[in-house]
Amino acid sequence: MESPTITKILEKTKIFLQKTYQDNLDKVILFGSRARGDHHADSDLDILIVLKQPFNYSQEIEKTSVFIAELSLEFDLVISRVFTETNDFQSKNTPFFLNVRKEGIIL
Repeated sequence: MESPTITKILEKTKIFLQKTYQDNLDKVILFGSRARGDHHADSDLDILIVLKQPFNYSQEIEKTSVFIAELSLEFDLVISRVFTETNDFQSKNTPFFLNVRKEGIIL
């Protein structure tokens, strides 16, 4: 699976998101090369945050930016996050969503 460092980052991220979004948080999904297992030491960490209710994308980026920046600096790793709504994640068949549904790991 993942290194202890990546596991720690994912645990901290999930706890932060649960506290921040509470009942509105549907899923947190690791996707990309780290989910597939074909990452390199300097690969970024890609996280999809699935929220139950409609939201303003830029507000959610702002709401999480300090935490993500501090975590990225602490572990010297680029952490990328993408937000979507539950309905879109389940029903839209874009290449991105198809890929995440196929290869993603729900945290």
